[in-house]
Amino acid sequence: MKKLTLTLCLTLCVTMVVAITPREQDAFKNGFKTGLAMFEFQLQNEGVTVREAPFSVSDYVVYATTTKMPMAEILYLQFMANRDNFETLLTKDELVFGRFARQADAEDAVKQIAKNYNITAKIAKGQTFYVHPILAQKAYDMFIREARENGNLIYTDKLTKTRYVAQTSNNNQGFGSGVKSFRLKNALTQSYILQEENAVNSASFVEYKVIKGKMRYGKEKVIVTNEGEVFIKAKGKNLYFSSEDVEEDSK
Repeated sequence: MKKLTLTLCLTLCVTMVVAITPREQDAFKNGFKTGLAMFEFQLQNEGVTVREAPFSVSDYVVYATTTKMPMAEILYLQFMANRDNFETLLTKDELVFGRFARQADAEDAVKQIAKNYNITAKIAKGQTFYVHPILAQKAYDMFIREARENGNLIYTDKLTKTRYVAQTSNNNQGFGSGVKSFRLKNALTQSYILQEENAVNSASFVEYKVIKGKMRYGKEKVIVTNEGEVFIKAKGKNLYFSSEDVEEDSK
């Protein structure tokens, strides 16, 4: 019976290979090359983490909303636009086609986008965009998570040395036991969400979005991970901040 099953599997595999025509093979190769090109583009131009796009308040930014588009279609559109000399950036919900100093140039770009790609682009001025490199960030996060879990590296982006934190019963380690609220130190702060409830590993805290402004939050608790990182939980929310990015709020 095992020999029969193996024979059937091999026959099916051979049939599938033979059924692929040279044209289909070329299409697959071209698609594969396009995917690699997009990954390389994101590494070089968009980085691996969320960041604010380098636009000024006087720029006319041309973008298209991508919330209803499949990811493959978004990436292919970005590839085509780059080939047509648009300076694209990918955000969570938009594909940015570039910034222009003159409104007339931005309007010409909108017309060109509609003609070439059959989509409706918009113009924004003074709006903040955050680069969201989907392909590169997923690969980067996976690499960092696996490396940290396997003990193959010391991740210095958040933690530069081992911390010793005194254990207390009220779970407010290292942040003042009487503090009921906190505020963000900087104008832009990376926030995190916890993937698994009651998780104690740093890898369980996933980058969520960049918070703009020195916002104030109620403090629910402090979590110290097995790796020694300290996260502050906003009260009533699945929202966390590194202790290095916050300060006690006495108000």
